[in-house]
Amino acid sequence: MLSVNMSIVYMIINLLILFLIFRFILFKRVDKILRLREREMEEVKSKAATVTEEAEAAKQKYEALYAKLEAEKEAVFAETKKTAYGVRERILNEAKQQTHDMIEQAKQSADDTYARERSKNEDAITELVLKAASKISEQSHSKESDQALYDRFIKSALEDLSFGEEERV
Repeated sequence: MLSVNMSIVYMIINLLILFLIFRFILFKRVDKILRLREREMEEVKSKAATVTEEAEAAKQKYEALYAKLEAEKEAVFAETKKTAYGVRERILNEAKQQTHDMIEQAKQSADDTYARERSKNEDAITELVLKAASKISEQSHSKESDQALYDRFIKSALEDLSFGEEERV
């Protein structure tokens, strides 16, 4: 029995020696490596957090810049549209004014032509009346002679007027 007990004691001593050997030789090195790896992991995590923060800041900066550019684009578009409508209105107003001026000139030209033609016709009628009056005053006056004179005058006047219309055609 003692031998069994002794064997247990040897076993315990062997275990203690193994534990101490493992602890000083193996576990210290493994612990050191694990702590180094843990520090490296912490550094990588902190770098990743820093890069993530920088990326988030850059994203926010980009979004703000994008929003600003969109606002500027809308403002430029609105200003261009406003300017285009202004130019359109100005061109339309100029065209309306030119059309109005052309119509007024045409009316004035027509009025001038009408006045000239009327003056010519009045002059022609006045001349005919003077001719008729001179013929009447040259001859003796009787009712039959006056009637014949009037008939010749009207016939002559109609021929003159019809001749004037043929020239126009």
